[in-house]
Amino acid sequence: MGAARFWRLAAPAGASAWPFDAGGIGSMRLTSGQRLRRRSEFAALRSGGWRRECGPFLMQARLRTEPGSTRRLGVIASRRMGNAVARNRAKRLMREVFRLGQDRIPGGSDLTLVARESIKQHDFGTLWPIFLENVERFRRWSEKRSEET
Repeated sequence: MGAARFWRLAAPAGASAWPFDAGGIGSMRLTSGQRLRRRSEFAALRSGGWRRECGPFLMQARLRTEPGSTRRLGVIASRRMGNAVARNRAKRLMREVFRLGQDRIPGGSDLTLVARESIKQHDFGTLWPIFLENVERFRRWSEKRSEET
């Protein structure tokens, strides 16, 4: 009997069928409001804003006009970088780096991380400092830009 089926049978009425939801794991997920979904949102990032080649990924970012709004993430991993397993691993790593570092990103920012083929040779420990360094550069750029206006 599979684990999910077991929990469905053993869980009391009204309880979640997945045993890990009760531990707060669900609150760690990116909400739909934290994701870039539309082609137009990705195109807006590509056409204007800040762009930085970071080695294992390309970071594109821009500030939206709504003050204090949430930070949003878009993740791209093309077929060129590998098979589905490699692409999904890269996307998981980039989402996790964003999730843990989102408090350092200016509010109201849109961020796109585009996986490069070299990301396959990296793990979380090597991506984290690269991400933080470039978030800091974006933060300085955005502060400088807001002072000019």
